[in-house]
Amino acid sequence: MSEAVSHRVLGAVRLVDAATGMQANDTFRVSVAGLKFVRNRIGYYVIYSASRPPALRAHANAFEQPPATPAIGDESFAGEIIPVGRMYLPRSFELDLPRDPDPANANQEDSLFRPVDVRLYPSTTSTVDPGWAVIRMTVVGREGGEDRPLGGALIRVLQTVNGNTTVLARGMTDWRGRIAGDGLVVVPGIPVTISSGGNGGGPVLTQQIDVTLQAIFDPDAEGLPNPDALEDNLSNPNTLKISTQAAQLASGRHLPIRLTVLLD
Repeated sequence: MSEAVSHRVLGAVRLVDAATGMQANDTFRVSVAGLKFVRNRIGYYVIYSASRPPALRAHANAFEQPPATPAIGDESFAGEIIPVGRMYLPRSFELDLPRDPDPANANQEDSLFRPVDVRLYPSTTSTVDPGWAVIRMTVVGREGGEDRPLGGALIRVLQTVNGNTTVLARGMTDWRGRIAGDGLVVVPGIPVTISSGGNGGGPVLTQQIDVTLQAIFDPDAEGLPNPDALEDNLSNPNTLKISTQAAQLASGRHLPIRLTVLLD
């Protein structure tokens, strides 16, 4: 004798390696107050149910037709991701529910049928590929003439070509113990040789690229850092402390950098 059971899930979270863009398959604890997560066979953390608010809780049993309220993305949840191993840094993240249940919108970012990607940043003990450019950065804050390590700072590697700036890589500084303020950023994909003419149209003159290293810090942030929030707040830089430094990267090169952020 068999029994059919229908249950509507609320979405899924996929943890992604910030360097490679590939799914991170280590073991993690994903927690959001009011939500229950179940890790499925392909490593997604499925939002199985919600205990609040009542209108969202009703979605689990409304399989054929989800409730009209709350509106899509109207409920915001704050969560934490804690790695069990030492490859990645813990972080916080935000999740907006409910997701759009319309199959016709499956290609949209807020679709129920697409996981929410959350980037994970490497710890200073993470392994690196021999062909990657590796930046080992120490970020300190200067206030009152004294320096102190800045944990939870977002590090970005920027490249500007023909007036267009792109983010090549991201990292985050640790805030724990004696390694506070230290961060690891890896940049895959830098060619071993680069043509001076671009697109292979000239002699090989250089094996390095010019970049700008950027450290972003929020002195008012509390709890586990949320690097996405730091990046989103770049449109309101008055709330952030930012410092930059020029550098040159090459495939396989390890670059130690100390960057000072003025906090006064």
